[in-house]
Amino acid sequence: MDPVTRAELVRDLAGFHRTRVLALGAAAGLFRALIREKRGLNPDELADRAGTHRAPTRVFCLAACAQGFLVREGSRFRVPESVVPLVADRRTADALGPGALATAAAGPPERALARLRREAGRGAALREEARAALAAHRLEAELIPRLPPLRERLGGAGPVLVMGCGGGALPARLLERARALRVAAVEEEGGPRRRAAARLAEHGGRARVEAAPSGEGYSAVLFPASLARFASPAGAAAAAARLLAPGGLLVAWGPALPEPGTPDVLAAALWGIELDEALEGRGLPTRSQLDEWIAGAELGARAVTELSEGWAAISASSATPGPRARS
Repeated sequence: MDPVTRAELVRDLAGFHRTRVLALGAAAGLFRALIREKRGLNPDELADRAGTHRAPTRVFCLAACAQGFLVREGSRFRVPESVVPLVADRRTADALGPGALATAAAGPPERALARLRREAGRGAALREEARAALAAHRLEAELIPRLPPLRERLGGAGPVLVMGCGGGALPARLLERARALRVAAVEEEGGPRRRAAARLAEHGGRARVEAAPSGEGYSAVLFPASLARFASPAGAAAAAARLLAPGGLLVAWGPALPEPGTPDVLAAALWGIELDEALEGRGLPTRSQLDEWIAGAELGARAVTELSEGWAAISASSATPGPRARS
């Protein structure tokens, strides 16, 4: 497969998220809340009714209005009667996928719903691939050049542990960069884990894919835009840190908010942050949260590396044994 260029990724993500925002609104109950109010609601009223955060709810209203799924009357937004049959169906929220909504309003609601259900599941796969591609891009373009200890560890024999490897794009790239490197890739979800295993099979004994981390003596542990996906991010970081060799390096990077409670939803829409989680006020860690999760691993001093497009990295090293005392 040819590598995806940055321009292609931006183009695809922009088109995907313009429709994905509508799917998230359906899943969060925003359309249903608006249908109940014939006169419509302003975005803040809608957020209060649906229990979502106000900033992403405003973005939803503007996106839905731009695509004809809402009409704006002053400060209020409402669902046109012609669209109600499409967005009122509870099954729609589970079936919305990229590209489906782009033509939904043009045809009968029944045909649109059938199209939406055929698209079910494609959105999650695209987000996974987008996140993995962006994480790999940040690693190669920004982290490796700016963190000499990381560059040294990824250029040797390893072994390196990748936590939350998705479909295996990042481990595959690491193995291609350093021909002697050994990589253990961990992915809890079965579908992505099977794809990662198939993708890394050509590297033979230099790569293995697991559902949970095992072994020890890793020169580096990497969380590529994945730490927030674990049920207990602090627990995942601490468990992985215990597998580091003395002097080993743990690095977690991904989208991180600069201030609590102020998600940059427009940036999220373009760069693949999980907007469904943004609407519910979760899944978007701040820099302080990332630092707190890594702090729980009880490694050495932590360093923050600011990356582009609102991403950040936290790195920390395990203790290096000191010289033995003379008897």
